[in-house]
Amino acid sequence: AFSHRGAEAPATPTHDMEIHILETEERRTSEGEFVVYEVTVDIPETCTINIKRGHHSQWRRYSEFDLLRRFLAHTNPECIIPPLPEKTVNFKVSKMSGDRFDRDLVAKRRPALMSFLNHLAQHPVLQTVPVFHSFLIEEDWRKDLVIDINGERVAWTSGTMEERIMAMGPTVKPKNPDKRFTDLRAYADMLQEKIGNALANHTKMSKLARDTFTLYGAFSTAFNEWSDNEQSAMGNIYREHGKCFDVLETKSCVRLVEEEMEVIDKLREYSAYCDALKEFVGKQEAVQLEYERAQSTVEKNEQALHALKTPDAEKGFFGRLQKMTPEERETKIEACETGLVAVREALTQAENTRTAFLEHAVKEIEQFNAQKAKEIRARMAHYARLQSQFCQMSLNVWKRARRSLDADASAAAADAAADTDA
Repeated sequence: AFSHRGAEAPATPTHDMEIHILETEERRTSEGEFVVYEVTVDIPETCTINIKRGHHSQWRRYSEFDLLRRFLAHTNPECIIPPLPEKTVNFKVSKMSGDRFDRDLVAKRRPALMSFLNHLAQHPVLQTVPVFHSFLIEEDWRKDLVIDINGERVAWTSGTMEERIMAMGPTVKPKNPDKRFTDLRAYADMLQEKIGNALANHTKMSKLARDTFTLYGAFSTAFNEWSDNEQSAMGNIYREHGKCFDVLETKSCVRLVEEEMEVIDKLREYSAYCDALKEFVGKQEAVQLEYERAQSTVEKNEQALHALKTPDAEKGFFGRLQKMTPEERETKIEACETGLVAVREALTQAENTRTAFLEHAVKEIEQFNAQKAKEIRARMAHYARLQSQFCQMSLNVWKRARRSLDADASAAAADAAADTDA
C-alpha cells in the first residue's frame, strides 16, 4: 500500500466550512483493492448551518462520492450538481497510465474531488442537505440515504428521475420547450466544443514545448561536456552556457506542470460541468414532458366524454351504427367522469411540480452564470500571470546567456590579440 500527501493547496473558501483532501491511500481488503481519500473539514462555532461543530475526518472511496452525487441529483433535481472527476483517465488529453491506482491519476483526482465538495459547501441549497453533512462527519453515512414517499421514510435506491430521463430517449423532446433551458443546453454544447478544441490544441502545443525543452537539455549536456574538455577560461564560459540551458529546461517543465494543474485541469472540470448542465436541462425536459403527457391525457378523456354525451343523430353514419342503450351510455359516462377527475388531479400535480421546479431552477441558472463568470475570470487572470511570469523568467535566463556569450566573445578577442602580439 502507498500513502500520498498532496501539495498544500489552499482550501476553497466556503460560507462556513473548509474542506480538504490531502491524503490518499491504496487499500486491499476482502472486498477488493481500492483507493480512499481522507476528507477533513473544520466547522467553526460561528457556523450558521445545522451541523456538528469541530474538526472531522473520514476516509471515502470514489464510489461513495459518486453515490453522494447521484442521491443529491435525485433529491434536488432543480439544482445543478457539480461534476465529479473521471474515474479513469481520458487518453485524448493525457498520457498517464490507465491504471486506476496510478499515482499521477490519483494525485490529479484528489484536488478535483476536493473542488466537488467545496462547490457543494458553497451552494445555498446543497450545503444544508443532511446527507451531505453525514458524508463529511459520519463513518456510516449511508444510513441517511432515505427519501420521503407518501409521508413514509424509505431507503433510497437510484431510479425515478434517471429513468424518466432515459425514457425520453435522444429524440423525444417536449412540444413546448422552455427557451431558457434550450439556450442553456446550446451554451453547454458550445462551451464543451470550445474547451475540447482548446485542450486538443494545448496537447499539441505541450508536445512541441516539451520537444523544445528536451532540446534545451541536449544543449545543456553538450556545453557541460564541452566545458569538461576545455582547460582554459573558455571552460567556465561553456559551463555557464550549460547552466543557462539547464535552468531554462527545468523551469520550463515546472511551468508546464503548474499550467496543467492550475489551468488545464480546471478547463477539464468545466467540460464536465457542461455534462452537468445538460443533465440539469434533461431534468427540466422530463418534468415538462410529464406535464404535457398529463395534459394530453386530460384532453383525450374530455373528448371521449364529449363523444359519449353527443346524441347519436349528430355522430354521422358510423356513429349511428354503434348505438348503445341509455343504461350502457350512463355507465360509460360515469366511468369516464371518474377517470377524468383522476387525470385532472394528475395534471394539477404535474403542473405544481413543474412550477416549483422552474421557480428554483431559474434561480439556479442565475447563480451558476454569476459563479461561472467569477471563476472563469479568476482562472484566466491566473493563467495570464503564469504566462507573464514564465516570459519574465525566460527573458532573465536569455539575458544571462547573452552575458555569458558576450564574455565568450571578449575572451576570444583577447586570445586573438595575444596571438597577434606574439
